[in-house]
Amino acid sequence: MNKNFLKSILLSGLILFPAMLAAQEKDGGVAFKRWENTLEAGLNTNFSESSPYAVADFSIGLKYWFNDRWGFGFDLTGVAPYGFLDRSKSFSSVIDLGLAGAFRIISKPRSRLDLNVGVGSAVLAYSKSDYNLYCDCALRLGFLHDRAARVNPYVSLGVSYRHPYRTDLFNDKVMMSVGIGMWLK
Repeated sequence: MNKNFLKSILLSGLILFPAMLAAQEKDGGVAFKRWENTLEAGLNTNFSESSPYAVADFSIGLKYWFNDRWGFGFDLTGVAPYGFLDRSKSFSSVIDLGLAGAFRIISKPRSRLDLNVGVGSAVLAYSKSDYNLYCDCALRLGFLHDRAARVNPYVSLGVSYRHPYRTDLFNDKVMMSVGIGMWLK
């Protein structure tokens, strides 16, 4: 199941990228198209009483913005070992690959608010029990945003869901996430 899901993600990317390269929106006679990278460090926790755990992750993203509102691309995320807070047990780190879409809610001269939605799967893990499917949704707020700058910081607040393929280690798979990152042009 994991390999088929990964193949469908990569196939979707191969189909959609040519469409992204061809998509242009005229804005005052100038074609709008832009690639944008993201770097983010985040902390996720499930706040569960039965099996509390925390997860740190570090992600690199690449998105193509079709116009001033819609973007689509890939996220590559390195997940640090799961740390259970009620027992001395942790699991190996995982590398995830997924598709991500973004919608810019607010775009003002000094602020930017994006809704980022992603889905993907682990592509590299230490053991078979660590492979998982993930879905996440996050709001990214850039309160010092400058459109002309090459680097813009943001804070992120969201919800993440992880579903292991082969084990059921987690009673509560839904996590709240908070992160800091930057948009890079």
